[in-house]
Order: sequence, then C-alpha cells, then structure tokens
Amino acid sequence: MNKRTALSFVNRNHKKLAAVVSVYMAILIFAGIVLMSMMQTQEAPENTGVSILFYLVGNLFIVFAPVFLLSKKEVDQLESS
Repeated sequence: MNKRTALSFVNRNHKKLAAVVSVYMAILIFAGIVLMSMMQTQEAPENTGVSILFYLVGNLFIVFAPVFLLSKKEVDQLESS
C-alpha cells in the first residue's frame, strides 16, 4: 500500500489514487450535505455533525499518511520507474 500510494503521488501517469480521492471527496461532500440537513430538521447534540465529518476526513488522511514515510531515495526510485 505504501509504494502504490507513493507511486500515485510521484508518477503523474498513475491515476488510481486520484480516482479514489475524487470519489471519497464526493462522498464527503454528500455526507456533509446530508448531515447539515439532518441537523437542521432534527434535535441533535451540537457537535454530532462535526465529529462525523472529522472522522471521515481522518480516514482520508490515513490514505495520505504512507507517502510521508518514504525517504528521498525511495521517491527518486519511484519517480524513475
């Protein structure tokens, strides 16, 4: 997973991660709209919507985290492949 994610960031021809992130962002926006409408119509604690959105954003950053664990040498190697 680490190498595949890094390859998507380094190599512009590898588009799989961009598709995953685009779909996830669409889900995140849709979830935000649904949560906003639910919070307007029903009684709910103040931070319910914010906590759910932060959870979804945190899951997105789990996908990005392995990229920052690579060394410069590994990035250069992936860039040349």
